[in-house]
Amino acid sequence: MRDPHVEWLEYEMTAGWRFADPPPLDWETPVFQANLDRGILRVNLRDHLATEAEARVAVEPFLLTWEIDVALTHGQREIKFAFKRSHVVDRDPPPPGVAVITGVVATIQVGLSTSATGQVTLKTYPPAPSNFIAVPDVVSLWSRFEGLKNGHEPFASMAYFCFSVLVFRYGGLRNGGRVEKASKALAVDLGVLKKVSDLSTNRGELSTARKMTRQLTPMTEAEARWLDAAIRALIRRVGEIAAGHSPPRLTMKELPPP
Repeated sequence: MRDPHVEWLEYEMTAGWRFADPPPLDWETPVFQANLDRGILRVNLRDHLATEAEARVAVEPFLLTWEIDVALTHGQREIKFAFKRSHVVDRDPPPPGVAVITGVVATIQVGLSTSATGQVTLKTYPPAPSNFIAVPDVVSLWSRFEGLKNGHEPFASMAYFCFSVLVFRYGGLRNGGRVEKASKALAVDLGVLKKVSDLSTNRGELSTARKMTRQLTPMTEAEARWLDAAIRALIRRVGEIAAGHSPPRLTMKELPPP
């Protein structure tokens, strides 16, 4: 090809739910227009991109944002998008009579199915994300949370990592008052951040605790539920602020009883 141009990319959505004939879902971003229908997401590029690789780099952060947005709501990753194929055209084809190699559609088959084995059946697809973006900090924080859910990391170390990232990013470089500054920047009550710090420091078993303290005790089910909800709410807040959204203040009232 003399002037290749990627017209569209196609992805297959896999889900932890069953879908009962959901209506197609349309999604527009500055980068693409997309349509999700029967488990297939067709992404039409707005701008010129010459290679499949370039197009995927431009599109797939948006798909990851959608995956994490849904996961933060439900506590685990419920949808995933697997690349399937692309359609590439030549914007400057050779004149008639010149031999060319055809085959502008590059296809990658994936061994995944859009039919889910879960018990929940939905009539609509989960909405595309708005006022949220999976910036690198969101991806890092979610990865640690997902590691907990997959049994790869203790609760305390995951929670304290998230707490320390928030304080470092939003509390400034000086040690004094960093938690208070992070509380203000994130619009989160100081008591919420201090509770995350306390539970991640003083709860756990000897085999899983982040550190040994005099107050170390096993984490109760209520505390674990609270910490689960608080960490997800804080991760979402990072993505909302990165998207330019101003979320309402997060207080202890918005979280389950600890």
